[in-house]
Amino acid sequence: FKMVEEQKSEPANIVKIAVLNFKILGMQDLESHMKRIETFAVESKAKGAKYLLLPELIVFDMLPINPPDQKMIEYLTALSNLSSEYEGHLKKISMANNLNIIGASAVIKIKNHFINRAFYVASTGSVLYQDKMQPTPWEAKYGFVGEKQVRYFETEDFSFVILTCHDAEFPTISSRLVG
Repeated sequence: FKMVEEQKSEPANIVKIAVLNFKILGMQDLESHMKRIETFAVESKAKGAKYLLLPELIVFDMLPINPPDQKMIEYLTALSNLSSEYEGHLKKISMANNLNIIGASAVIKIKNHFINRAFYVASTGSVLYQDKMQPTPWEAKYGFVGEKQVRYFETEDFSFVILTCHDAEFPTISSRLVG
């Protein structure tokens, strides 16, 4: 008896989603950080993925590992100052690889508070986002605020929402959406 190890063709209704478990190296500049993401995007596309799911606050790769508490606001502000450029890089990577990017949340500063913003970057270049609904106690300590509304995203393949931390820390919104 011999097992067939390679499927010759895939059914037309299968959509591949690459999910990245990203190791935070720390102290990366924006260019180095985006080069790492681009490498994962290229690899994901080569493996047939149409979507790349990136983790929450992946931009923390640009901070020191275990930054001192008294400098955290300064670091978060510095990250927020890169947010437009970061979003532009995500858009370029998405379009260059014909790959939809979901997640990859970043720190956004509006007035005197921060937002943890996750992106949906379509391979066409359009960018939509979902701000995190419920800040963690750590985020609240540093002035993060939550969004009041769940955004609904539709693609040609499926519909989805982006809920950051809702699987473990804040499951009630997820539960209400399912029920």
